[in-house]
Amino acid sequence: MFGAVWVHFRDALSASKSTGVVLEVNSHTCDPPRETVIDASAEMKEIIETLTASDMAMAPTRVWSTAMATLHRKYGKSASLRVMAKPSAVSFVKNVRRELTGGDVFRAIELEPTSLVSADDARPFLQFSY
Repeated sequence: MFGAVWVHFRDALSASKSTGVVLEVNSHTCDPPRETVIDASAEMKEIIETLTASDMAMAPTRVWSTAMATLHRKYGKSASLRVMAKPSAVSFVKNVRRELTGGDVFRAIELEPTSLVSADDARPFLQFSY
């Protein structure tokens, strides 16, 4: 009745019998079905690496939130995703940037995307006389 589980205990709980069988008549409805978790951590790592390489000026937390938004657009807002945690993603962004700039912080401002006055103007803002 209403999806309840009916179990016959007469044979199983009889004091005179040492063995008994518990017979399940209906299926359980009290436990919700388990949700499938999608492992998107490798995909998120690729998205973060691409975003970091394309925009060196974007803050690491912004890179993480943009990657999360990209995954939510792909899989849906209600999907359960296994992704990189925010602190580990921020340190991953910093490591990728360190690799791209050769580990030199000052070299980062001399590279093409960050050295320009604006996206429309190709003149560098660092104009030294050598």
